[in-house]
Amino acid sequence: MLENSSRLTVKSFNYTKTNNELINTFQTYETNLLYRNLFNNEFQGTINGDFQLSMKILEKTIKHFQELEKQQFELKKEYLKNQEKNQKLKQFGSKLVQKNELNEQCLVNCKKKINKKERVVEQKNESERSQQIEIQKLDQVCQKLENEIHTIKKSHQGLTLALEQTEVENEKLKTQLQEQLERDKDEELKQISQHLLDLEDEIDDKAKGIEELTQVNNYLSDCSINELTQEQKEEIFGLAVENVQNELENAQEAMEHTESEMNELNQQFEKLKIYNKKLTDYHLEKINKQELFDNEISQIMFVCKEHEFEEKIAILEDKEEEINNYREQYSVLLSKNRELKIKLNQIENHQPIQKTKRVALPRAIRIKKN
Repeated sequence: MLENSSRLTVKSFNYTKTNNELINTFQTYETNLLYRNLFNNEFQGTINGDFQLSMKILEKTIKHFQELEKQQFELKKEYLKNQEKNQKLKQFGSKLVQKNELNEQCLVNCKKKINKKERVVEQKNESERSQQIEIQKLDQVCQKLENEIHTIKKSHQGLTLALEQTEVENEKLKTQLQEQLERDKDEELKQISQHLLDLEDEIDDKAKGIEELTQVNNYLSDCSINELTQEQKEEIFGLAVENVQNELENAQEAMEHTESEMNELNQQFEKLKIYNKKLTDYHLEKINKQELFDNEISQIMFVCKEHEFEEKIAILEDKEEEINNYREQYSVLLSKNRELKIKLNQIENHQPIQKTKRVALPRAIRIKKN
């Protein structure tokens, strides 16, 4: 555009120079005509030569002046045409200058857009790098979760084995305790039954003694008082009463002893019942704890496997979709950047830009350009 403007300026200057030369030539012709007229008026009376020769000279002079007038008329026409062309060239030059200014502004805007696009592309690259770092962090978190789940599985297996062993040991202890309780109960029942038999024998013996005493008393009551002295009667009754009292005291002590033993046995039996209940409650508590532990482990495994991994996989899928979108946008921006760079190179090299309206140049400039 600058080259075309300089060419038009040179052309306009040439036209202006030609017009000035034509003006000077026309003024010279007018001066010559004036001098010719003065010469003819001054020396008309003094010419004594051949009239025909004078007429010939005059005719030649007239023809010469006619030719000069024609040349002057043609020069005036050419001068006017050159002025019109010069005016058009000035207008076209001003348009070209305006267009050059617009192209320079467009070039500045294109450079700004390219810088913006480059900054956007750099930001996209930085976001992609940050997303890659986030994806790597998520992969590390997933790996840690997998390792934790593996360790939880191992610990769960160890706990299940330990619980199975404890269950077996509890079953063994329960059977041993039940056998021991049954044996203790049988022995205690045997002891109680034997003791009751002994008590029954003692009671029978006491009853026999009481019967003997009643018989003696009856015998003594049947005997006449006169047959025994008062001392003998008192001695016999004293011995009988003492014997009966001793027997009653012995029977009472035996009954108290048996009652205390029965109370002790009842206390031991209650203690065994409490121990048995505690053992059963402990066993049920172990079973409930095992069930709760199994449920917790299953919930942990379910949450870790289903929920966490699904969330992580969904996050990774979203990140992959975002990365793909960013890659597509990046490729589009790269293609636009290439196009803008091509257009910028064309503008800097004064090459015609594609898909733009071309301004029709005047014919003289097109001929000169060709």
